[in-house]
Amino acid sequence: MKKILLLLLSMVLVLSVFGGCSKNEEKNSKDSTVESTNNEDSSKDSTVDYPKKELRIIVPAGAAGNMSVNTRIIGKYLEKELGKSVAIENRPGAGGIVGATEYLVEEANSDTIIVLPSLVHSVAPLYQKVKYEADDFIPIIGMTNAKSVVLSNHEKTGINSFEDLIEYGKKETVKFGSGGPGTSNYMVQAALYKMAGISALTVPHKSAGEGITNLLGGHVDVTLASATLAKEYILDGSLTPLFVLDNEAYTKYEGVEIPSINKLGYDLTFDSYVYFAARKGTDQKVIDYLYNKFEAVYQNEEFKKEVQKRSVVIVEDNGQEVEEHINKATEAAKKFYDLIEK
Repeated sequence: MKKILLLLLSMVLVLSVFGGCSKNEEKNSKDSTVESTNNEDSSKDSTVDYPKKELRIIVPAGAAGNMSVNTRIIGKYLEKELGKSVAIENRPGAGGIVGATEYLVEEANSDTIIVLPSLVHSVAPLYQKVKYEADDFIPIIGMTNAKSVVLSNHEKTGINSFEDLIEYGKKETVKFGSGGPGTSNYMVQAALYKMAGISALTVPHKSAGEGITNLLGGHVDVTLASATLAKEYILDGSLTPLFVLDNEAYTKYEGVEIPSINKLGYDLTFDSYVYFAARKGTDQKVIDYLYNKFEAVYQNEEFKKEVQKRSVVIVEDNGQEVEEHINKATEAAKKFYDLIEK
């Protein structure tokens, strides 16, 4: 009898142990599930609290230029996406060098970003010592990629084509408008005229708009401007487009086709590339957040209509694509520089 009682007691104890283990395993399984869920939640992107107050965008150029005008148009739509105000600040000087240098006082993750032309990395360092490096800035997204057109005042010079320019250059020293040595519009024109065997001298201007004014007044024979800025003067017949510095002809204007310099026999592809950037060290989640907000602006139908009226080419390049473009521009600038300085 005692043996039977001991046997029953042993069975109860065994069942209790296994029951406890089962409950513990169930509890551990639930705990594991909760922990796994928490990890999943923490890995999800939460709403980024940026900017804290308002977003400031530094434009290293004058208020009347295309870079500034385009930034203000984007800023108007960006306010709606961010739900916060966007302030545009112009800090012109030295083709973007002044603004880029002053921006270095900003700390990572500040509420201030900057618009940068690629020439501050590709051209400026070839002519002067700059206080910044390319990696002081983190690309957020591309902004514009304006095609560059060389124009003439046909009424004062009789130059209506690239061939006319060559013939003119055999008899006269071609006076071309540019920002002067150290600027991209000087470099590419000086390189081209040297390749073509043309004697040329630059007449510096402070802005592309001033360059157009000088051309209209007959103070220069030709000048380089963005296709956007040149549009009204080409369509009203005031100025003649000689060629576009691109692989293909420019056909954005109704009824007007501007020949490609490459198809004319000169490998001088060049454009005015501009992008948005933040200070080095800014959190990737902030960069991604801003990229998504800018992309939403670029996809806005009203925005598309507004920029199309100005013949503006918007580029949605991500950070890596921006860096690739800068590297290509730097290589091209070095080639032009070496040609000019020979």
